[in-house]
Amino acid sequence: MTILLLTIATTANAQTLRKVFVNMPDSIVPLLSSVNRQDGMDYVDNDMPLDVTNKLGNITTISGEKNRYIDISTASKAWTRLLLLPTTQGDTLICMVKTISIDKTRDSQIHFYNKEWTNLRTTDFVDLPPIGNFMSFNDSINEEDRAELMRRIDIKLMEISANYEKDDAQQDIPTLTFTLHSQAYMNEEDQKLITPFIKGAIRMRWNGSRFE
Repeated sequence: MTILLLTIATTANAQTLRKVFVNMPDSIVPLLSSVNRQDGMDYVDNDMPLDVTNKLGNITTISGEKNRYIDISTASKAWTRLLLLPTTQGDTLICMVKTISIDKTRDSQIHFYNKEWTNLRTTDFVDLPPIGNFMSFNDSINEEDRAELMRRIDIKLMEISANYEKDDAQQDIPTLTFTLHSQAYMNEEDQKLITPFIKGAIRMRWNGSRFE
C-alpha cells in the first residue's frame, strides 16, 4: 500500500516541482529572482544546465533532473538540492539540502517545508545521525580509549546527499546519504588515530512520513 501511495504521489510531484521552485520565496535563496528560477526550470525540463547572473552579479548554475530534483550551485563551492517528498497522506513536502565545501571538508544543513514554503521541524522527518553512529571500534579498543578517540572529534561536520535509489520493487525512493567529514579538519596525528575507525556512509530511505 505504501509503495502504491508513493507511486501516485511521485506522479503528482512531476507536475508540482516547477511550480514549487518558481514560487519559492526570495528569502529562501535570496540570490535568485523569480525570473532566474523560471528560466532555470525551462532548461532543466530540457535536461540542460543554465548559468544565470545572480543579484550580486556573480554566476549561479541551475541544473537538475526533470521531475526529480533541482540543483543550485555557485563558484564559491556552495550548492543546494531541492526535491519533493510524496507522503502517504497524499501531500507533498519539500526537502532542501544546503552544502558548503571548504578544501576537503563539507558540511550540510537540511530543511523541510510544505508546498506553501512554511518551514517545518526537521526532527519530524529525520533524526540526524550522531558522530558515534559513524564509528566502528573493534574489541581491542577499551572504553577509556574509545572515549578519548571520540573526544578528539570536537566538531561535527557532516555532508548530506539527497537522491533516489531503487527499492526491491524497482520504485524510485528518496534517499539521504550522510558522510562524516570531521576528520578532514584535524591535525595529521588525530587523523591517523581516528580514520581507521570511521565506517562508511549512513543511508536513510523515505517511508512516506520520515527518513529511516
